[in-house]
Amino acid sequence: MRLPMPNRVNALYETFLHGGFTSTNGLVIGEARIDSPKYYAWLQSGKYTDVMKTLIVKRNLLMHSGNPTALIVSMKGKPISKRFRSLSPNKHNNVLLADMIALKLNIITSAMRITPPGMGELIYQDSIFIPSLDIANTLNGKTAAEIAWVGDSVMMGYHENDMHRPYDPAIYQNLHWSIARINKAFEGPLDTVSFAYSLVFKGTRQLLEIPYLRANPEAISFTINPTYAIDEVPTEYALYQNYPNPFNPTTTIGFDLPQEMLVTVKVYNLLGQEVGRLVDGEELEEGSHEFEFDASNLASGVYFYGIEVYSPDNKIISFSNIRKMILLK
Repeated sequence: MRLPMPNRVNALYETFLHGGFTSTNGLVIGEARIDSPKYYAWLQSGKYTDVMKTLIVKRNLLMHSGNPTALIVSMKGKPISKRFRSLSPNKHNNVLLADMIALKLNIITSAMRITPPGMGELIYQDSIFIPSLDIANTLNGKTAAEIAWVGDSVMMGYHENDMHRPYDPAIYQNLHWSIARINKAFEGPLDTVSFAYSLVFKGTRQLLEIPYLRANPEAISFTINPTYAIDEVPTEYALYQNYPNPFNPTTTIGFDLPQEMLVTVKVYNLLGQEVGRLVDGEELEEGSHEFEFDASNLASGVYFYGIEVYSPDNKIISFSNIRKMILLK
């Protein structure tokens, strides 16, 4: 039997499997502002399935279509902050978020030679003026990688008078328009040079056919050498002791899943009252997972955290456990 033709998700899977995002601890959109997580939000997906959960809601095929803007508020109008492993369109509908994911994936697949090399070094140049600003495109002359850096920066927004604000809407519109053009430049029917042993896609068109991208002969192509470590799946459920412990004010809670399940993780005080929820009935794939708990609004003392794991089909609990942790301020 012949192997099925790979699709774009195969490319996403391969980049994570073979270390494409190892240096940044995942695919990052925005900036990992661990120095001020209360004031900024960013996406940092450690697994390819996290990226898929950001791009589409499977149950209704909802995808990002909202106005391009900064990572500031949720769909309910509430401020968002800290790291998100996934950010689905029913939580934050932002077409620029999807644009940026596609652009970074295009750059990394090129660096790993899954697609033709040199994507990140191509120079963007158009002759169209931005109507709302009546000026030339400020992204002209930048490489695709530099445009991705610009996107990361402006998607963080800025703080002024204790308010988190986006930049001028025209900046986000121009980023969306320009990045979408870059992402679509080499779009076409999928074909491969190889797939059985390593995934390598054929190019779809010549660079000369793309009027707004040009070569950068002086640049050295960014390359990533694939790694081939075995991604071991846990054989049993486990809830690990938080670290650090004692902690102030944040700690990490980890657990293992031998198969894809629905998961809820709650934090309780000594009276058994719920004081926090890290995961709320979220469907997680098999593997090891870690979530950060922020106890900034809690008093020093002993707390407990518990996990419930249940099947998406029958909602019967397959695993539960509770551990103790100490907050010292």
